Amino acid sequence: MSDIEIVTLTFSFVLGLGIAQILSATSAAIRDRKQRPLHWLPLAFAAAILFLHIQYWFVLVDYDAYVIDGWSWLTYGPLLMVAVILFLAGGIVLPTPGADSGVSLIDDFEKNGKLSLLFVAAYQAFWIPGNALWDGWLSVAVWYNVALTIPLLVAYRARPGALRNAAASVYFIALVFALLFIWSTPADIGSGERSAEAPLYQPFRHDASAGLTAAVLADERRR
Repeated sequence: MSDIEIVTLTFSFVLGLGIAQILSATSAAIRDRKQRPLHWLPLAFAAAILFLHIQYWFVLVDYDAYVIDGWSWLTYGPLLMVAVILFLAGGIVLPTPGADSGVSLIDDFEKNGKLSLLFVAAYQAFWIPGNALWDGWLSVAVWYNVALTIPLLVAYRARPGALRNAAASVYFIALVFALLFIWSTPADIGSGERSAEAPLYQPFRHDASAGLTAAVLADERRR
């Protein structure tokens, strides 16, 4: 097991718990659908948060292409905080199993669940200065995160209706595009290969120009 796999074990625990609570709340919502009518919006946001959990885990295990030169609380703490933010978003977006089933899913979202959008927006916004620090403020990665944050804030502030649905739809389309074409995927894990433009989450990537030699990369791949 490599150093980064050991250090990020805590992240994996948090992400695993977050995924478990999303799946548990989703199954409870489906089970109680007659008492609590379903609605596409909270379920779609729950799916989005679920995939954010999984995608962040892909980045953590993709240690061939992502190398942190030295671990400290300044590097460990923020990355752990990101995992906790995702966990909180997943725990809020849907009613917890055993909650009052007399309230419809969209009413619960309006009362409680939409708060999760602020946590998701914080998650996206976290990577704006992070990517700018390593790739510069003109990086596509920086402004793509801005583009993902704005519709989340609009959806949170908007009343139920066309504006919220439109903002949510914009976010979902942009998220799917990022998951498929920009961010890390299962095919990238352990490959040690990256294009110059991907993925979006590169807060601790170092390439040869930053002093990481091919010999070090080869050594990482052997771990």
